[in-house]
Amino acid sequence: MRALVFAHFDAHGQVDDYVLHALRCFRPYFDLICFSSTAALNTEQHNRASLYADIIVIRPNIGYDFFSWREGFEALPNAAFDEIVFINDSCYTPLFDIRKFWERVDALGADLWGAAINYQFRPHVQSFCMGFGRRLVSSGFAKRFWRSLEIEPDKFNLILRFEVGLSARVEDEGFRIGAVVDLSDLDNSTRQRAYKDNEPFPSSAASATVARGEKPANLQIMSDPFPNPSQLFWAESLRRGSPFLKVELLRDNPLDANLANVRHYFTREKWYDVGLINRHLERVAPKAKWFSQAFTFAE
Repeated sequence: MRALVFAHFDAHGQVDDYVLHALRCFRPYFDLICFSSTAALNTEQHNRASLYADIIVIRPNIGYDFFSWREGFEALPNAAFDEIVFINDSCYTPLFDIRKFWERVDALGADLWGAAINYQFRPHVQSFCMGFGRRLVSSGFAKRFWRSLEIEPDKFNLILRFEVGLSARVEDEGFRIGAVVDLSDLDNSTRQRAYKDNEPFPSSAASATVARGEKPANLQIMSDPFPNPSQLFWAESLRRGSPFLKVELLRDNPLDANLANVRHYFTREKWYDVGLINRHLERVAPKAKWFSQAFTFAE
């Protein structure tokens, strides 16, 4: 049996359409879904979540997603789950048929698996999508980990302690981590391909990057020894089988990736309804770079 704990937050108290799309696509792959939210959901929004979630947990907005996952984990019934998966709403997903993703996950044979491994600080499974496999659950590791969490108000320290720290604890106890996207084999040809994915284009944003003295995305790709797969390597991640695209990439684009090529991806593939992205960003971040660079798409 497989359970999903989905962490949710929305400043407007909404269960957004892109979230419902994700839950609808995940539903066939889970025996139970727990929706753990720090948003003030009214009856209508609660009912929206109930379309696909078996359990809904509403909790105070403290502790970030890790405490939403902890509360969701504690709310699971005493069933013998073989696997417990933790996902949050920080991504638009799935961008393609998720069946292929689960096939790749099953082939990993990892105890702690994820959509991507990040090599910053130390190799660790990125927390936006991570699964605790049978051995972590049956050994009691999962229960010990989630019950050991402490409130960490600083988000950077939280990542170090609980995201990076989780993978460290898993390996220290003799278990194995793995991910669908693992850029440990990053070579020059892969970097060149990512360079092309983020090829510079004429825009005020690109000019502003240079004016600020920051490294343009295409140069950073070639020099960063520990790239974050979900940022500059978004297209490589999709090619390798991760169906997740970070909301942050389109909302903030912190590394000035070329969002024009994100548009080309949606235009070419046509599987994901880009209107879900447009409507979400129009509501939560109307000045997002996705719009300021005139990349709002026809729906």
